[in-house]
Order: sequence, then structure tokens, then C-alpha cells
Amino acid sequence: KTISLTTRSQFGCVNVITKGITLQESPEADFSFDRACNLTPINFTRTGFVPNNGNNSTYTWNFNGESTTAQENPSYLFNKVGSKDVTLTIEDLNGCSSTVTKSIDVLLQANANFEVVDVCEGQEAVFVNRSTVASGDLSYEWSFGDGETSTLLSPTYIYGEAKSYNVNLKAIIEGGCDDEMTSTIVVNPAPNANFTIV
Repeated sequence: KTISLTTRSQFGCVNVITKGITLQESPEADFSFDRACNLTPINFTRTGFVPNNGNNSTYTWNFNGESTTAQENPSYLFNKVGSKDVTLTIEDLNGCSSTVTKSIDVLLQANANFEVVDVCEGQEAVFVNRSTVASGDLSYEWSFGDGETSTLLSPTYIYGEAKSYNVNLKAIIEGGCDDEMTSTIVVNPAPNANFTIV
């Protein structure tokens, strides 16, 4: 590109100067992220545009003043709920740079957990709910692995067939982040007591 500057005096004298400039490609900083919960690291993905496929670009992330990193696609855990500002600055060796800041609402997350022991066919399986949350009340969705479900805190259940079942518990906090846990229970065949007299 060329730029010309023309100056004209009050006496009608004219002077023109022309210089060439080189326009460098500028990065365009942008990023996306997955759900923001206070017990799970948030995965950040750099989007937007970087010149030369990013070969000459550097990245600076600032996580609400708590920490920084130079990774292109970092993960970060905000362990306190609330609004957090995340800033990404991209700088290229050509001298151009770009910055973007996004506000992220970090939500309270439940921690799903339960205990169960293997049983024999015909016995009640007892599911002990150990789920927690920092504040508020949880609700639950149990899936016993055979199509049956429950919303009780710590249910009991009798399986109809001896085999292994994958049991899933979802702990739900209203307005926050749910959490799930899956564990296997083995229902062993019941012994068949029998004898003969000779």
C-alpha cells in the first residue's frame, strides 16, 4: 500500500510525499468454554483468527486476576461461585495484537456419591447416598441399570435377575451444576439348597 501526503501553502505552493507501507495481518482474539462449575476445571478453547496458523503467535490468559497461563487452550478451576472475568491476549511477531475479555458465571456444583454392596438374588440392595453440596438442597435421580428409577434419597431395590448392573446417580442442585456417578453392583445367584435321603 502507498500513502500520499499533499501539502499546499497559502501562496499556492504544493509539495507531495509518497511512502509505501506494509499491512500486517492482525490476530482476532476470541474463545469458547464449556460449562462453568466450581468443582470442575473449565476447558477454554482459543477461537478467532491467528496469522500464519499461529506459528508466530503467543497467548496470555488472565483468569480474573487469580492466575495466568501461556497455553493456547488451557483449563482452569474457579473454586468460588460468581462472575469471573477471563481475558485472552494474542500477540504476533509482526507486532499486531488483539485482546478479548468475557465474563463467566461460575455456578455451584453438586458432588454425587453413593455406596452399595453386592447382594444375592432376592435380597434388597441398599444404596447409601453420600452426595454433598456447599449450600442448598439436592434432589436425586437414580437409575438402577435395569430400566427402573427412583428419586428417593437412599433407596432400596430388589433386582429380578442375577447379573451385574450399572447404577447411576444424578445429584441435582437447582440453578447450579448437576453431577453424576456410576457404579456397578453384582447380584449373585441364590444358592439352591437341596438334598436327598437314601
